[in-house]
Amino acid sequence: MTTKTELRALAKARIKEAHILFDAKRYDAATYLCGYAVELSLKARICQTLGYTNFPETNKEFLMMTCKIIEKSIKSKCV
Repeated sequence: MTTKTELRALAKARIKEAHILFDAKRYDAATYLCGYAVELSLKARICQTLGYTNFPETNKEFLMMTCKIIEKSIKSKCV
């Protein structure tokens, strides 16, 4: 799994690469990398918001981690 710090670093790297491509007039490639940077940034934000240390690699892992958070929330409200 990728940590939120790694996700942020990857996003920044893709933005730098997008600037290089933009300056070279490779607009489609620059746009693509910007979209990828947005995706990485959103994943980092999800980790921060949900308290994940790593972003899950599969849908199954994501669902399992989310279910654990929901269970904790429900238990804390029942006490």
